[in-house]
Amino acid sequence: MGGEGSGIMSWKKTAIRLAAGALAALLLALAVFLTIFPRVSAAPHMMVDLSEARIKRGAYLFNNVMGCRGCHTPVIEPAAYSFPTDPARTGAGRLMGGPEDGLPAPIHSPNITPFELSGWSDGEIYRAITAGVNRQGQSLFPLMPYQAYATLDRRDIEDVIAYLRTLPSQNGHQPENSLPFPLSLLVRTAPHDAASQPRPPETDKLAYGAYLSRAAGCFDCHTQANNRNQPVGTPFAGGRAFPAHGYVIYSPNLTPDRKTGLGIWTRARFIGRFRALTPDATRQMAVPAGSPNTPMPWSELSGMTDTDLDAIFTYLKSLPPVRNDQPMVQLEPGRDMPKAAIPSDSAKN
Repeated sequence: MGGEGSGIMSWKKTAIRLAAGALAALLLALAVFLTIFPRVSAAPHMMVDLSEARIKRGAYLFNNVMGCRGCHTPVIEPAAYSFPTDPARTGAGRLMGGPEDGLPAPIHSPNITPFELSGWSDGEIYRAITAGVNRQGQSLFPLMPYQAYATLDRRDIEDVIAYLRTLPSQNGHQPENSLPFPLSLLVRTAPHDAASQPRPPETDKLAYGAYLSRAAGCFDCHTQANNRNQPVGTPFAGGRAFPAHGYVIYSPNLTPDRKTGLGIWTRARFIGRFRALTPDATRQMAVPAGSPNTPMPWSELSGMTDTDLDAIFTYLKSLPPVRNDQPMVQLEPGRDMPKAAIPSDSAKN
């Protein structure tokens, strides 16, 4: 009996030592992981010239092309079409959504006015926009499309930085995002160093339109993605899911398919669609309670120039046509189809 008891005690001590060793190894691996990721370079040393020309172009990119204003500014009319934002609070940050919107937790966009950024260097802001890492070395949640911005011309990002420096300061911090495990670790692997590419000349309409389609998020929103936010579908063929409060909106097909895409759209109709949905117009377009709203930032993109919209249209028309019969709205079982809140000239938008 004594021998059996001694053997049991010895086995328990061995098991405890093994468990302690495994825990120590796990903690060491975690410490190494946290040291390695996010794997990006230090913020570059740079000083952006606050010239009038840079600020003007930065304002255009921030407000009308890259979606910065739409994501970093509180919504002024939550029940209005396309969620128009409050011009008096540009850059103050806001709640972007939560689990009911298909996000893993409540996600807030940060305040990016001088209230928060006055202590940041230009290089730190550049790295945040293009590599997805903030001043403290933390990974940004990839709802921020830094992987697309990583490919933009460095001059364009510098112009945005110049404009950010001029924004009126908005007091107030947004809550830090708290992600569930293991997502909190996985997002640390997403950031990569910028791989900037020169902006093509406007005269090269195809190349310039392709460039703008990245800057404006056309590829990101109109390409089907998996649950890790990675594109898996045919580029620009639509079908990306946007869950929201009991229904799912699927992005439309932007390829020139005649039945389900832009095949029969004219240049004038395409540009006119944007011109019709200005901030003033969308604020007057009430969405009935319980009806789907659009995630498309029409209010911001309506300010794009005819030249830029024409270039995007030219590029989209050059793509191979792909048929996509995915319905635009899918409801949870048991829900009734809501009244349409989408203008009549947007059957697929």
